[in-house]
Amino acid sequence: MRNIVIPPNVVISTFSAECVGTHFYTEYAQGSVASAIWPVAAQALFLPFTIYTSMTIVQFSCVNGLAVAGNFDIGVYDINGRLKIATGATAQVGADNLQWTPVAATTIGSGKYYLAMSCSGIVGQYYRVTAAANGVTSTWGMAQMAAAHPLPAIATLATITGNYVPFFGVNNRVMV
Repeated sequence: MRNIVIPPNVVISTFSAECVGTHFYTEYAQGSVASAIWPVAAQALFLPFTIYTSMTIVQFSCVNGLAVAGNFDIGVYDINGRLKIATGATAQVGADNLQWTPVAATTIGSGKYYLAMSCSGIVGQYYRVTAAANGVTSTWGMAQMAAAHPLPAIATLATITGNYVPFFGVNNRVMV
């Protein structure tokens, strides 16, 4: 009998099957997507994801809201909280738009990781969904870290206390 290995999607984002998407859509039907400020300045949000084959990361993306200001940093951490790759502090540009940020191609192996995002302030807005209640996001494996902008080399993960779930992701092909 052969093992079937499913390659990762071109884009692994907040709501893809590799990340919290399955929980989000099957367990907790949410309200509509909306533009909102980042919950806490310099706070990083971590969303778990799993891949079953290696993946070469070439780009990150986020969905900017109706107002843009400050910087964001998006990255990937291993399950032990070690940074594998990140955009570095990047200016938020293009209101109400998808923003792509290229990075040097970096390959990660199969396994469990965290997709992380932090923002320098709370003026800039991002599209997000609000989970039904605080605590639901921790059942999905989400975590947070204070004073994490730009993203640190080693993350100190804490139990998430909010219900803000932003749209952002990592790509294994260049998107335009």
